[in-house]
Amino acid sequence: MSIIVPALQNQFPTSPPIALGGTTPAVQVSTARGKLSATAANGSAVVTLLVWNATMSRWDYVEDQPTQFQVKPDSTVAGGLADNSFVNATPAYYSAIVTTSLPSNSLSNLVVDIGDLASTQGPGLAQIIQIGPVAAASATAVHASYAGNSAANLFPGPITNPNWPRVLTAVAAAMYDGGALTVVGFDQLDRAQTEVITPVAAMTVSGVKIWKTVVSITKAAVGANAAGVSVGTGASLGLPKRIAAPLPPLTYLAATGVLDLATAILLDPTYAFTPTTPPATTTYLMIANVV
Repeated sequence: MSIIVPALQNQFPTSPPIALGGTTPAVQVSTARGKLSATAANGSAVVTLLVWNATMSRWDYVEDQPTQFQVKPDSTVAGGLADNSFVNATPAYYSAIVTTSLPSNSLSNLVVDIGDLASTQGPGLAQIIQIGPVAAASATAVHASYAGNSAANLFPGPITNPNWPRVLTAVAAAMYDGGALTVVGFDQLDRAQTEVITPVAAMTVSGVKIWKTVVSITKAAVGANAAGVSVGTGASLGLPKRIAAPLPPLTYLAATGVLDLATAILLDPTYAFTPTTPPATTTYLMIANVV
């Protein structure tokens, strides 16, 4: 088992582990020794290990006399990796907090693993991946309404990329007759792609591919009507890493400490999920296998 430190744990957690009915992401270590490791891709951090005290119903620091048990990854040293093992007398739940932040207070460049020291599974299993912050879905987030009878089928600028990779929507006014939209650009893994989304007059139609960068949008025909179509953002969000099958038994999201039991996870080649609660300026986290 492994875990990446979520942004919501910049502060000391007070809720029990999720497995025990709380909201704190945690990993159970059952072997005599566990291992805490962290990799900083950019900048440095101090990651402090926590253990759930079942008797006192609270989180405690793991002691490493005379200080707390910590690792200090630094992207300029040893490839950014820092790790250390700890004694685990009985099966217990562990989590971690970041006591210093990476540049711009971002954790997107930090991966933290907690697991069995002798595990043959290796790091990257059952990690929690930071998602967001994500802006609320918008009908015009990518491009404002463009008239179906415009002589130029290529949408003029500006094109605004989603603030987080996600599916696109075509929102057509009544009597729109400019035909299908061809979108060209890149997904969240920077792979070139093309998608055709066919608008329906007076309706919102969602695509299926995840878009990080939109290079161009082209309608198929010069319509007879001025009714327009805009390109917006939908509910499905892209994952920043490839996710391997099978998914762990527990797959969940957390939004500012509130669990969202989303299970609609799409694997290769889309790498996306649809949260139960529509995203709106919040950070989501999910457990999944990372390859």
